[in-house]
Order: sequence, then C-alpha cells, then structure tokens
Amino acid sequence: MSSTVNSQSVPACLRGLARMTGIAILGNPVTADSVRAGKLIDLDGQLYLGAKDHEHILGVFRFFNATNLDFSEPRAYFIEASFALMPTERGVVPYEKEVVDVDTDELTAIDIFGDLQWVLPLPPSVDPDSIKPYVHVSGMAGNPDKAKGTWSVTMEPYLSSLLKTEPGSSPPQRPRASFFCTHANKFGNSGSRPIPFMGRYLTMAGYLTDVVLKENSHHITAFHLIVDSFEFMGIEPGASASGGMLKNTLDSDSPNMARKRGFAKFSAQKKKATADLLAAQEPDTPTPIAGPSQKKRKAVERVDTNASESGTVPVNDVFGKN
Repeated sequence: MSSTVNSQSVPACLRGLARMTGIAILGNPVTADSVRAGKLIDLDGQLYLGAKDHEHILGVFRFFNATNLDFSEPRAYFIEASFALMPTERGVVPYEKEVVDVDTDELTAIDIFGDLQWVLPLPPSVDPDSIKPYVHVSGMAGNPDKAKGTWSVTMEPYLSSLLKTEPGSSPPQRPRASFFCTHANKFGNSGSRPIPFMGRYLTMAGYLTDVVLKENSHHITAFHLIVDSFEFMGIEPGASASGGMLKNTLDSDSPNMARKRGFAKFSAQKKKATADLLAAQEPDTPTPIAGPSQKKRKAVERVDTNASESGTVPVNDVFGKN
C-alpha cells in the first residue's frame, strides 16, 4: 500500500500517545535487566493485520513479569501495549533489525517495538488471527485531504524500552509512531466525514489494517488506521499567548465561523490552589483563639451568682473545672 499526501507541510513531531489492544502471539523471552531478578524481559510478538501484502507485523515488547508468567512456549495473549515504529538505523541494542522466521528460516524485519502494560493468556481455542489490533492515538493532525477524506498523525510516544546505541555511537532518533488515517465506512460518503485541519490536536481510535511502505523498500513508514471515532482536542497556542480566550472553530472551515462549539482557554499564568499557595496565605505567627466576649463572660458570671444565692451547686463544681 502507498499513501498520497498533499503539498501541505507536516507539523513538528511532538509527544503523543499510541496504544494498542488486541491479540498477539508472544514468546522467546530474553532478560532485559538483571537488576530486577529477571522480571524485566523482552518478548517477540506477532500481530494480525490481514492485509494482502502484509498479513502480520512483528515486534519486540518489553514487559515487567511481576507474576512470573511462563513465556517459554509461544501462545496467544490478549494485550495492551504502547508502541512505535522500529527506527531505521542499525546497530541499536537490545534489538536486532532482523530475526529468523522459524517457519521459513529466512530473515524477517522487526516492524515495531514497545512496552506491554498487561497480558492475559488465552486458551488454545482462540484464533490469534481473528481480530485486528484496536489502537488509541493522540497527536497533531497533518496532511489533511478533504476531497479524499484522509489525514496523517505522527508523534513520539514515550517508551521505557527506548533503544540505546552501542558505546561510542551517537544516540538514535526518538521512536515515532505514524498513521495514515481514513474514516470507517459507517461515516457514509466523503462529504459527510469531518476532516481535521492542519496542526489540530485530536484523539482517535480505530483498527490497524495495513502498512505504508517506503518507495522501493520494505521499510514501514506508517500504519493505515481505519478511524472508528475521534474527537477534536484543541489547537496549539502561539508563542505570544497570554491567557486569552481562543475560539474553538475546529468543526467548521467557514469564513464567518458560523459553527461555534465552545471555547478553550490556554493560560500559563493560571494559578492553582496548591499547598504552597495556601501556606503562603497563612500568617507567620499563629493567631491565638479568642476567648469569650466580655458580654458573654458577664452573662456566665451572672448565672453562677444566681446559682449560689439559690443554693444550687454550679455544674463546674460537680464535674470539676476544665
């Protein structure tokens, strides 16, 4: 599969979220950290895409095996994982760029790597190719094409299994997750599908169905994401923003801004009621609690006097004074 983008520039790559939920075959555990008693491991993983030319993707996932699950034999698991594309440069550890396919004895490229949040072993009756990975993505939109109903999102997700270089070599680029996005068929014809504007933040969810390959190469540059649902999250404030109200016009590109869905306020000056702020409002010297007023004190004395004259013992004399 190949994607076609328009002439608009791609926004700067920022931090974002790329997390998948689905069925994966996991196995071949390798200890990643001897300090934590061998509980931090790297696992080979295979996920189903179902594409004609790219039926599966291969990955390496880091997992903290707190419950000592046995991964010695490959099997299907229900997983949730943060992930990114495997960087193009070689010489990175602990992952090699290629692994040997156990069925064909041929070299196969690793497509992705990431962090496993949790895994759930599945019974042998579950077909690992029964469902495609469902992905949640948050990032900045780029390359919108309203006529074709497509756009792209590229971000740099945080991964604890960030690749390290060999000693003496320069650090690799931050891992990136890129998505070529189209709407699911349930949205109807292209004219009724909302397309994000350039540089707008959004969060979306959908199925991974294919990959975008670099021209004349087997290297994956992006995933094809069929978007099931998404929400506009806002726009990046300018460098001179000083806390003013920014109109949210993300739902319409009409010149007169006819459709106004709300407002978003971006302010770096907004104060929060933190413990330090509350402490700063307290006086340096505590103020003693004031005793009863003079009027109240006289009333108490008058009650005691009346009680002694009538032969009644004051309550304080019975129970003792405080």
